[in-house]
Amino acid sequence: MTAGTAGGGQTVVLKKNDRYWDKENVAVETINGRIVKENDTAINLYEGGELDLTGLEGNKVQQYVDSPEFFRRVEPFTVYGRLNQKAPGLDNINIRKALMIGFDRVGLTEQILQDGSVPAYGYVPSAISPGPGDQTFREANGDLVPKDVESARELWEKGVEEVGETPKLTMLFSDDSSQRDMATYMQDQYKKNLGADLDIEVVTFDAALDRVDQEDYQINYAFGWIGDYDDPMTFLDLYLSDSPFNNSFFENEEYDSLIKGAQTEPNTDKRMQMMLEAERILIEQAGTVPVYFAAVAGVKKPYFKGYTPHAFGGDDYRYASIEGKS
Repeated sequence: MTAGTAGGGQTVVLKKNDRYWDKENVAVETINGRIVKENDTAINLYEGGELDLTGLEGNKVQQYVDSPEFFRRVEPFTVYGRLNQKAPGLDNINIRKALMIGFDRVGLTEQILQDGSVPAYGYVPSAISPGPGDQTFREANGDLVPKDVESARELWEKGVEEVGETPKLTMLFSDDSSQRDMATYMQDQYKKNLGADLDIEVVTFDAALDRVDQEDYQINYAFGWIGDYDDPMTFLDLYLSDSPFNNSFFENEEYDSLIKGAQTEPNTDKRMQMMLEAERILIEQAGTVPVYFAAVAGVKKPYFKGYTPHAFGGDDYRYASIEGKS
């Protein structure tokens, strides 16, 4: 794999491995990936024949939804806010709860994203299939985040009183077009529903990752988590107090006990109940801010055959081919 630039944008080049055991059945010699942050630019490249596959955002989804080239799928992917509990004000549970409750998720997914993403009122996404009995995990635990957005203002005001001052908070977002739209929406929602003036900082995705790793942030909405495997644990163990991914510094002894117990519990039903209870604690303590369960919408050229997306483990281009391209 090599990286470079093309036309002012970043590229990633994947090349066929001549030592692969089934190389005779791998038709594509090279895949050129373009990292394009503006969706309008990506669509223009697609329509101009420079891209064979691209994602769609916002109102562009409706523009292509009836096209035979359109595709959409919901991923095991939760976009959520990280609240740095070491930051002044965010150690207060009422401030955190206000931020968790105080925005309209339906408005975000239907008016801003418009790509089929689903409002998240829990942490573990609906695409994770295991759960108790014949239910998924999400079906069993239901909606945990309260939907009465109006109640958030009282929590915010109570938290401000407890802290002794209005905390000065900045939200971190990445610099692609959908994140910029989300940043404006979240800022407006918190002003409307909490009476709070939160600042926005837009950085590159890589910079956002570094900032979180360095604990140099207050609220991060720049990214989420996609499951590594089909089980709630792939999300829930991130919030163990000793997890290297727990950049929010959420700590709860009962949560730790339940998750560590579930990691070794042989009884499937008991294990699932332990994880269900742990998620309820995580939301009750506002340890995270679930925003939406992400969907992927896009378009693919009809001559691009054999491309296989997987819910877990990434997309498979092994047996992809270009057939009938003029």
